[in-house]
Amino acid sequence: MSVLLYICIDSIKSLTYSEPVKMLTVRIPEELHKAFKVKCAIEGVDMGSVITQLIESYVKETKPKKQK
Repeated sequence: MSVLLYICIDSIKSLTYSEPVKMLTVRIPEELHKAFKVKCAIEGVDMGSVITQLIESYVKETKPKKQK
C-alpha cells in the first residue's frame, strides 16, 4: 500500500530562495514514509527540505541520457 505524500516546497524554498517554487506530489510506500518522517523528526529537519536537497543533488550529479 502506498501513501500519498504532499511536500509543500513553497514554504521551504521561499525562506531560502528568491525564485518561484512549485508543489510536488509523490507516492511512496507507507513504511518508507513512516521511517522518513521519524528520521527527520529525530534529526530535527523538515521533510520538504530533505527532499529538496535530494532532488538538487540528483539533478547536479546525473547527466541526462541522450534520446535515440
